[in-house]
Amino acid sequence: MRRSEFAEEVKRFRKQGRTLLLGAGWFYAAWLLGLATSTSLNPAWLAVALLAPPAVFLVLLTLFRRNFLRRYRCPRCGRAVPGRLRQIVATGRCPRCGEMVFEPDAASTTPPEELNLHSGKRFLPPACLGGAIVLILFLGSVWNLETDDASNVLFFAGVALAVLLAPLTFLRGFHPFPLRCPHCGGEMSLTLLRHTARCSECGRQLCAFHRNPHVPELPPESHYLAVLRRNRQTRIWAAAWFAAVAAAALTTTLCFRKPFLLFPFALTGILILSTASSRNGRRLRAIGVPARCSFCGTPLRRTQTRCVFCGERPFREGK
Repeated sequence: MRRSEFAEEVKRFRKQGRTLLLGAGWFYAAWLLGLATSTSLNPAWLAVALLAPPAVFLVLLTLFRRNFLRRYRCPRCGRAVPGRLRQIVATGRCPRCGEMVFEPDAASTTPPEELNLHSGKRFLPPACLGGAIVLILFLGSVWNLETDDASNVLFFAGVALAVLLAPLTFLRGFHPFPLRCPHCGGEMSLTLLRHTARCSECGRQLCAFHRNPHVPELPPESHYLAVLRRNRQTRIWAAAWFAAVAAAALTTTLCFRKPFLLFPFALTGILILSTASSRNGRRLRAIGVPARCSFCGTPLRRTQTRCVFCGERPFREGK
């Protein structure tokens, strides 16, 4: 699979996802306005009518996204690629195992040492967003909404949602100084450009990638793999203890019919997971594993043997 082919598919998928999201938002605003015009509203049916459209949309969006991601699998680990699509396009590596997922690029010209681009942050125009909020507050102060009058509340909610969706629809992604690729014209991620020297839209290398010339002393491979095995055992034990605590909390709540008994069990589960995570991080720091990649500077995922951005290993390979 070529990087350019995957980039085109990602662009098409993201465009369809944005269209689906905005269409669902406007449909829900019209749905609320339609509920407000009904003469009689049963509380039970009202709750179903309010929750059913978002639930159906979330299910459809999940299936749509999963159907796209399952078409592409990593040749090394065999698992479907996760949702970090722009990172995959820029790095060319699997975000789980760090191995290359694309075929090698064809020979091209040497990229320049530096790339001078204007960078800007995405933001919503404050005037439009502030105007929408002021309009909502004005409508709320003018209308005399009674708490028992569900139709008035629904009508106000529909108008408020429509007013907030207007700037999101027509002015979404407005950049004062957009960071655009000179080849494809797409809006790039500044973070991915810094760590990969590639465009996050088309995957082309835009400038030379400068690695850190002062790499600290890394631990040997045997020590690193041994710590990973111990951390894996710790995660398994923590998951087993958490499942036991959850089962005990469910059984106790069903027997005594007191929901407040869930809180101590929930706190215990959070403490178990946080303690296991802290011990895993402490073991890696003890043998000298840095928190960030020593070559490209991105945060390291503590369960992998390769950086998912530059492909370097956080240990000294055994001879």
